[in-house]
Amino acid sequence: DMVYFFAVTLIKQLLYGKREVDAISNLKSSTIAGIVNVFMTSPFWRAQTQLMLQSKKLKKLQEDEDENQYITNNGIDDGEDKDKEDPEMMK
Repeated sequence: DMVYFFAVTLIKQLLYGKREVDAISNLKSSTIAGIVNVFMTSPFWRAQTQLMLQSKKLKKLQEDEDENQYITNNGIDDGEDKDKEDPEMMK
């Protein structure tokens, strides 16, 4: 993941002033970069999952020909908003 490798390089440079470090320093930098990566990318993965679940539910509703309960999604922000409104959707 690009975010992870960028973060590792940046953290090594900030903490140690060089890119080549010993094993323990490399482990510390990698751990911090992994945490940064998770915090930066998790919201996008969650929103993507929400949109996929909405699409799946929409397809099922279309197959059942229930025209009164269409669920639409309007992008990542809409997925996050609907997740806050209906937490049961993620189960």
